[in-house]
Parts: sequence; structure tokens; C-alpha cells
Amino acid sequence: LQCPLTLDQEAAAMFLDALNTDTVPVPGTALGSAVRAALRRFPKESRVPKIVVLLTDGEDTRDTDPLGAARAAKEAGVKLYTIGIGTPQGDVIKLRGAGGAVEGFKKDEKGETVLSRLDEGTLAEMARLTGGEYVRGAPDDAEIPPLAARISGRSTAALATKTYREREERYK
Repeated sequence: LQCPLTLDQEAAAMFLDALNTDTVPVPGTALGSAVRAALRRFPKESRVPKIVVLLTDGEDTRDTDPLGAARAAKEAGVKLYTIGIGTPQGDVIKLRGAGGAVEGFKKDEKGETVLSRLDEGTLAEMARLTGGEYVRGAPDDAEIPPLAARISGRSTAALATKTYREREERYK
């Protein structure tokens, strides 16, 4: 997990801004492992609605059983909301330089250009198994606000923040 659970939107945005293709040292997608890692972050005994939002192409390149992970999420009372990124036909993975300009395309160990394909079937089934929802990502992110509104309508009941002040004697 790259960002701790927080209601601080500025902090979350800072973590998101720091993400890039070099953040994860081993290439590929381990979708089932990602869901299981998220499940470990939720308190076991909590009445707060538990939700995981996945933004992914859904292509599990590591054989980590994403549907088994979705069933584990359902047992833990976690709903998966999946946002599919890409196209079912596939597309190249662009490598960008510091200025954001495309400098090439991702290659595999054989030197072949890697295609990322959207697996809508898996993402839709993961969402269905948990009572969540699948939406296909759009280039303009138009699907995000309506999905966020539907999610927040379900989860605002138990969200709260607390501020603590801890005093420490420094002059004795």
C-alpha cells in the first residue's frame, strides 16, 4: 500500500502524485494479491462499511486468483468497486520521460512490445461477487464522480476524525 487510510484528501493526492511506473519493482499485475493485501488493512471487528476501489486493467499476470480474493473479500464484508482501465483489444504501455513526453514503449524480456488488455469479465465478476460495482474507465474520468457519489452514499455513516492533544513536560 502506497497511501495509508486517511480522510486527508491533500495527503492522498500527494501520495498519488508520487506514483509512477517505477514505484513497483517487479512488473506485472498480481490482482488477487493486491486485494488480499487490502483486506489485511481492515480491522477485523468493525461496523464501518469496508470498500476497496481497484483501478486496473484487470489482467492478472501472476496467477494470483483474483476471483478467490473477491470471495475472501465478500467473507470479510468488503465490497470491491472496480474501474477498468484500457481496452479489451489491448494497447501499448507508454514510457514517459521527466517532462511527460513519450520516450518509448514497454518491452518484455524477449524485446517484444508489451500490450495491456482490459479484462472486463474478471473485474465485473469481482465486483458482482462482493456486491460492489464495475465501471469502465473513460479518458476524461467522467465515470469517477458518479461512482464516488454512489460509494460515499453508502459509507458516510461511520466516518469521523478525532484530534488528540498530548502534552509533554519538557522543562523539569
